[in-house]
Amino acid sequence: VGSIGLRTRRMRAVLSALPSRALVVAAGLGGIIALATVGESAPHLVSGLALVDVNIWFEEAELKRLHAALIERTTRVETSDQITNALAAAHPGEPAPADQQRLLTAFTQQQDGRLAWRGDPKALESTDLFDQQERLGTSAARISAPVVLMRGSLNETISNERLLRMQAMIKGSEIVEIAGAGH
Repeated sequence: VGSIGLRTRRMRAVLSALPSRALVVAAGLGGIIALATVGESAPHLVSGLALVDVNIWFEEAELKRLHAALIERTTRVETSDQITNALAAAHPGEPAPADQQRLLTAFTQQQDGRLAWRGDPKALESTDLFDQQERLGTSAARISAPVVLMRGSLNETISNERLLRMQAMIKGSEIVEIAGAGH
């Protein structure tokens, strides 16, 4: 279930079912899936892509650290401080989230008082990103739709150099950097 191939097939099915071409806005892993889907087989299904905090080059240790932090911040937790601490561990060089109420919108409070993530639990399963870097690079180079690549200026996970490298691969893409924002 963690495979990029399965996720791209699902996205392609959703895009195919729409009555008109979509402008896809996606972040993180969702952006990687959108990039792979459009680059491999669905350029005719989108009018454009806005990719936020998307990186297609990975260090294995970085992926493991980010996956562990994702699990920690999305499994049932007791306080918003635990969520903030997990985010700080995932992105140690970035400022900790200041607005805990905003973070809590992604969680529901259970009857026992603990917090549970509202997202799809399948997203927590391991992916094969490390093994898919060549495929993702090829997909990026095949994209013909308009693309905006966005990142927060404080985001240490995706460097400006990586974003410029991706921009060079995706013809006509543009970069938008959001000053003072992290991941």
